[in-house]
Amino acid sequence: MAGSSGKGHDFLRTIAAFGQANAPASSANKPIKMGRVDYDYAPSDFLGGVMPRVLFDGEKTVSQKRYQVVAGYYPQPGHRVCLIPVGTTYLIIGSVDSVQQDPVVSYFTESDTWEKPGGSRMIRVQVQGGGGAGGGCVATASGAVCAGGGGAGGAYGESWLSANSVTSSVVVTVGSAGVGGTGTGGSGTTSSFGAYVSASGGPGGGSTGSVGTNAGISGGTTTSQVIVADLSINGSGGAGGAAASGAVSMGGAGGSSHLGGGGRGVAAAGALVTGTNAAGYGGGGGGAASGTSNNASTTGGNGSPGIVIVTTFF
Repeated sequence: MAGSSGKGHDFLRTIAAFGQANAPASSANKPIKMGRVDYDYAPSDFLGGVMPRVLFDGEKTVSQKRYQVVAGYYPQPGHRVCLIPVGTTYLIIGSVDSVQQDPVVSYFTESDTWEKPGGSRMIRVQVQGGGGAGGGCVATASGAVCAGGGGAGGAYGESWLSANSVTSSVVVTVGSAGVGGTGTGGSGTTSSFGAYVSASGGPGGGSTGSVGTNAGISGGTTTSQVIVADLSINGSGGAGGAAASGAVSMGGAGGSSHLGGGGRGVAAAGALVTGTNAAGYGGGGGGAASGTSNNASTTGGNGSPGIVIVTTFF
């Protein structure tokens, strides 16, 4: 009955005529009424058998009584509804217009369960995998050097889903960030929205170990990232590191993700430099670097964790 078409008005007039002609004594020829569903009404209550209260036209307070609804109509907060007298009460027969309900956005920064709101029509799911950590530096021999490659950014996936195709509750898994160590950086892990949408994490960057001559090491790559989504975006690979004996060693920059930035690269001209952490969500950590004047170990930068964003439209 949404809208104001001629057919809709004819239908209301027919109901009015029928109600007035066939009203039992108990209804005392009550008029058809118009009103709005209580704005505080929770649509999910309808599934549990809790009927809505109504703010009738011309009244200032919401009714204390709850009113039954005709089969096939799903009441929403703010709907303008028509009620017909039935016996000693009223029956909500449908909406003559509706109030736009704002989308509901849920941000998951840790694993949890998403519950589908009542009245949902479409669901946008954005999934960002965790970023890999940068490679670190082991303790080196006298005069030796070390460098780490940058960690890769996590993958990103996005899908639009019909609410009817999604179960009432969905397990949400948020990918963890790779943690930097003194060797190869830890990899980020997969983020997912049930089996509907998922995106894998970024691999960690490698480490040259202790070397007495010039050496290079590659950053984390994204060639094996797995994405289940309508829109798939791989994270960027981490930059390579370079250990230069007697010169400047370089720790590679971390790769970026769709929702995060990688840690910057570092340089060590004899000193020892820890890798930098990633920013945002799903970025890769930067690699560490050490020169010939410092033989201690240090860690690569940490990746940043993933995130899952679920937007429900009504």
